[in-house]
Amino acid sequence: MSAKYEFTTDGSAAEVISPAFMSPENSYLQVSMTAYNSAGQVISFPAASVQFYISEYQDKDAWILVPRNDYYGLACRMKVKKLQALPSVSKLVITIIRSIQPSPVIYTQLYRERISRQGSMFTASRRVTDVPANSNVDSLFVTGSKQIVLNSRIIGYTGKGVVASIYRGATYTGGTAADVQNPNDVDPATATATLLTGATITDIGQLTVAPSYSEGNSSNQGQGNSQAVLGENIIMQANTAYLLRITSLDSSTQNVNAFISWIEDDKYLG
Repeated sequence: MSAKYEFTTDGSAAEVISPAFMSPENSYLQVSMTAYNSAGQVISFPAASVQFYISEYQDKDAWILVPRNDYYGLACRMKVKKLQALPSVSKLVITIIRSIQPSPVIYTQLYRERISRQGSMFTASRRVTDVPANSNVDSLFVTGSKQIVLNSRIIGYTGKGVVASIYRGATYTGGTAADVQNPNDVDPATATATLLTGATITDIGQLTVAPSYSEGNSSNQGQGNSQAVLGENIIMQANTAYLLRITSLDSSTQNVNAFISWIEDDKYLG
């Protein structure tokens, strides 16, 4: 069983305590917030300017900081502390989910909403035509100083299939920086990672995750795959070059396209 609680506040620099007591039956808590301007539109704001606290008591002023928007243990009340005024915020909606244990679906949804509001998600794509038989399409993903999670890698092809591999610690020369987009048009952060194409690989480095295969069928009408999601999320090392390699499994030429998205979040690992 799970329970949902919501309460609202404004953008003033003030503390607010949840008006209703939460049931002590559920031991896990997740909290998120959504900001609105005076026109009722969802807006972004500096999430670090808000802190959450829980209290194990209904009538005692003792509070425990919730450092990563989730908490295990008894929690009867929540306090929201704004470290500064948020003049662009007309209404701040606090949503609390209580459950016996974490729900991966709920956790992922709340986390992606927070990252999107912070402008810390980035995307990039490329398309290569007439890829020769059994050859490689290489891109380099060079991380910066922030913690990075590669959370989506989608590959399409027009022929019989591909295998996607990721290598850590690749060495290379040259390369051209590819375009990087941020889905947050209101308050986008600046990417610290760089995506390079056209580089010369001198050492592929070490395989960091098992290769992922996507194969089409052998008929001319059924060849190709417009969108194959390959692999797992990867928590990447900082200041490291990763080789994103796509190897064609076709004995003839085929077109290959790729889309990736990643998160830059220094709090992901705590």
